Amino acid sequence: MIEFIKSSGYVFNLSCARNVLIATSLRNFGGMVIDAFLPVFFGRNFPEYKPEYAFLNAICISGVGLISCLFGGALADKYEKNSYLTKAYICIIGCALSVPFVAVGTLDTDNFYLSFICYVLQVLVSGTYSGPAITMMQNTSPAN
Repeated sequence: MIEFIKSSGYVFNLSCARNVLIATSLRNFGGMVIDAFLPVFFGRNFPEYKPEYAFLNAICISGVGLISCLFGGALADKYEKNSYLTKAYICIIGCALSVPFVAVGTLDTDNFYLSFICYVLQVLVSGTYSGPAITMMQNTSPAN
């Protein structure tokens, strides 16, 4: 336990690791809110689409989430030579672009498919976060 506390203190002294961990915590909090309340939202607003939601949600989380993570990593690898902030920009832009999709998808409750497409697009753009964020921490932290 003492080693964990020492290691945690060391990580929080590294500015990049500290900032990425704080941003990731906030992002994951938002993701948990979406994951917890989205089924309730779809269940209340589109009760006749429960089977479709369950099936499409499974495909979206696994398929689109995987594609998004791979795309974010590939994009970061391709353009990281242009600027040392490329990975940070990918994280920031992906999360910022997801906000309008969440807003449209939850505020327009007339069309199940429009709401779900917005949800898919939110997963697609916000999922680009993982690879670049982890790589930023790895690249700026000492090997020990």
